[in-house]
Amino acid sequence: MRYSGGHIADGRGYAWNRLFDVDLPVGADSTLSYKIFPDMVGGDLTYPSTHTAVDLHFTDGTYLSDLRPSDVHGVDASPAGQGAGKILYADQWNSVTIPLGDVAAGRTVDRILLGYDNETARTDTRFGGWVDDLSVQAAPAAVDDRDLTNFVDVRRGTNASSSFSRGNNLPISALPNGFTFLTPVTNANSQSWEYYYQQANNARNHPVLQGLAVSHEPSPWMGDRNQMSVMPSMTSGVPTGSASGRGLPFDHASEIAHPDYYRAVLDDGIVAEHTPADHGGVFRFTFPEGTDAGHLVLDTVNDNGSFTVHPSDGTVTGWVDNGSGLSAGRSRMFVYGTFDRTPTSAGTAPNGHTGTRYATFDTRTDRTVVLDLATSFIGLDQAKRNHALELAGRDFDGVREAANTAWNERLGVVDVEGANDSDRTTMYSNLYRLNLYPNSQFENTGTAAAPRYRYASPVSAKSGSATATTTNAKVVDGKIYVNNGFWDTYRTVWPAYSLLYPEVAAEIEDGFVQQYRDGGWVARWSSPGYADLMTGTSSDVAFADAYLRGVEIPDPLSTYDAALKNATVLPTSSAVGRKGIDTSTFLGYTSTATHESVSWGLEGFIND
Repeated sequence: MRYSGGHIADGRGYAWNRLFDVDLPVGADSTLSYKIFPDMVGGDLTYPSTHTAVDLHFTDGTYLSDLRPSDVHGVDASPAGQGAGKILYADQWNSVTIPLGDVAAGRTVDRILLGYDNETARTDTRFGGWVDDLSVQAAPAAVDDRDLTNFVDVRRGTNASSSFSRGNNLPISALPNGFTFLTPVTNANSQSWEYYYQQANNARNHPVLQGLAVSHEPSPWMGDRNQMSVMPSMTSGVPTGSASGRGLPFDHASEIAHPDYYRAVLDDGIVAEHTPADHGGVFRFTFPEGTDAGHLVLDTVNDNGSFTVHPSDGTVTGWVDNGSGLSAGRSRMFVYGTFDRTPTSAGTAPNGHTGTRYATFDTRTDRTVVLDLATSFIGLDQAKRNHALELAGRDFDGVREAANTAWNERLGVVDVEGANDSDRTTMYSNLYRLNLYPNSQFENTGTAAAPRYRYASPVSAKSGSATATTTNAKVVDGKIYVNNGFWDTYRTVWPAYSLLYPEVAAEIEDGFVQQYRDGGWVARWSSPGYADLMTGTSSDVAFADAYLRGVEIPDPLSTYDAALKNATVLPTSSAVGRKGIDTSTFLGYTSTATHESVSWGLEGFIND
């Protein structure tokens, strides 16, 4: 629904318009909710369009706005209160929920209205916007708090774009600090903004799924690497390899998006699901009744990858070597997967990338197809080992249960009392996002009983060329962690880990010191290797802060040496160490001869 108007004099202007006549009793748990998109009319930075709210009129003659209700954020829910509270973003969809019981229980709603009330406008002020999803509910379902992942909506931060940041997140299912991310993608060819909540909707205003994907993206600005996707199709004949051609619309109302599980019901009736393991995960697709044949298409974002489906034993193997220009130090990813049964046919999906493949399954009696997929940066044999360690012998629900247990352990360190479900959704969703990063990049090359941890190094030089089965990266003993920009995280993420998870903080701290032991430096921005971004060597202050908070750092001497090197040694590459140190050591400040000199100087003082 569209609303718009304008003022005809300076000072307060207001209007209420009736939308619906109703007969709705208000109980103790009743809520009013709606979505609102206030326009940025004429670039007016007083945001007049935000002085708008849905209002209710009761049979006793009172209005909801007169009762001074608050929304779930504690902001006055009247039209004037929403504008004054600065709670609404202009030119963006905003979700508003107002508990009614505290102020209106026992009353009956007879009219639903839209109100506008702006006390400080000018004669030429214009406003407008859109309202959608209006609802008055007697008793909205409460979140089941026995499982804290129910409070986590991994889509938070996805209603964003490159032009306006509201998180710019991917809806990731993974293990805490996990090796592999799983995410739905509405743009399977993108290496940055891969899932748009609504910006790329189709003509029916539905998003279009182009695949369930493997990702390693630290942020859209840094870009992704080692990506691939799996997409179902029930087209007759051979399915297309084109990402846009195979896309299928869905409704967000059908989505379940948690750290341990994702599900969407596509408009053609296919149910797409995934659940994560550490080095891979399980994809499950259920085709509608009456489908004779269902296809799965395996794709990469470009031609730097190839898959082979083996119909004889129901396995898939392959490799992916794609990555953005800022994914420094990346190396080839290898995949090994098993279908729950052998395909009836397989081949190259046309109109796609050179390595895109498909597998077709008989779905007349068994409509569900399951793919267990493991990944490795070391080689194909290691991908098979990761599959044996984490996926073999476990069904979809067993893998999900393990991920669910891991997340409840992480989320359960904070017990929130006296908060509503919205508050707890914010709390636990943010705690989930904290625990996604940094990421492990090591693998167990031994056994479950006798593990030997090794990794394909993102910080050492490669030799030769990678093959279809082995990496050309240096394989090193130890545990390394990646995907972290210290300038962005030293004030927030690292102190939070030290306070909430001191044992985890110790391991991930040493995982970055492993970069120093292996490649000679701790990355400023690890993506996964040394990226030439941001100012300061802020691992120095992050690790010092952890040490002072009592975190039992495994290798204090190497930790100190890494910081000392940052502070005193002229780097041989612009991607490591401190810029301007050749003169700032003697001047006592960073001169303007160094780009971003003030920031380099300030961060250097903090790190020292």
